Amino acid sequence: MKYLLCGFMGSGKSTLLEKFKIKSEGYKFYDLDDEILHLHGQDFETLGEFIEARGFDHFRRMETETLESFLGKDEPMVMALGGGAISGVNLSKIKQSEQAKLVFLDTPFEICFERISGDANRPLVKLGKEKLLELYQERLALYKCADIQIKTEMMETLTSPSQLEEC
Repeated sequence: MKYLLCGFMGSGKSTLLEKFKIKSEGYKFYDLDDEILHLHGQDFETLGEFIEARGFDHFRRMETETLESFLGKDEPMVMALGGGAISGVNLSKIKQSEQAKLVFLDTPFEICFERISGDANRPLVKLGKEKLLELYQERLALYKCADIQIKTEMMETLTSPSQLEEC
């Protein structure tokens, strides 16, 4: 099974991914943003630099291409998706995959904003709180299409990918 963690920036996707690595249970672990940088942005130190140099449109194309590649792998995995990776196209591809389950980390905007404010590696933070709230609200409908929804409080109790099915 492939578990794809989605949610807004700062929702805890990368943190939960790192926590799951402790009890791997035969799963491979990936962060989609890290994979994009590794495969397509070797000339850049951070994903933020890559996006600023190449633009969001190029980044989104690479995101879709990289996600498709991982959906085609025949291995159990947990992957943290970027906050905007659940576009209509990507959501459709994920839903078509019988071996993938989308897991929404349902974290309130205020908590997300507190976690990401001041992070220079997140270009969208420059938009400001009001614009980020609009973006959060726009993406919420897509996130709620997930197969599994996990509230912030529940994330603290999870220690392995196998527990995701129990949520």
